[in-house]
Amino acid sequence: MGHSAGAYIVSAIATNESFLAEHDLNLSIIKHVVSLDTEAYDVDEYVIENASPSFAMIYMNAFGTDPNVWYDASPINHIESGKPIPPFFVVTRGNLTRINISERFVNKLREEGVQVEIINAMNYTH
Repeated sequence: MGHSAGAYIVSAIATNESFLAEHDLNLSIIKHVVSLDTEAYDVDEYVIENASPSFAMIYMNAFGTDPNVWYDASPINHIESGKPIPPFFVVTRGNLTRINISERFVNKLREEGVQVEIINAMNYTH
């Protein structure tokens, strides 16, 4: 379970098997993921490429300036059929772009057969 940057981290770990493989583990050890209020599901296409310059700088500070790293850092790019990706519970809120990023992530999980629920928490702040 994670919130904001923590939500990104748990989503990355649960979709990109390389993090666990470094410890001789695989995705099947994760039973469920709760991702609360992040937009970093798609770092390259939606966050850095479409954000305001000042906001994009926050992400470039975290992920660098190499588009290949941005792509690999994006949990949405690691969702594949046949992977033992655990069920997800996603909570989103904020502006329409932020919500759309979460919905794209959720829809891709569903397309690949992953059990996922999404809740829009518009009445709450970050």
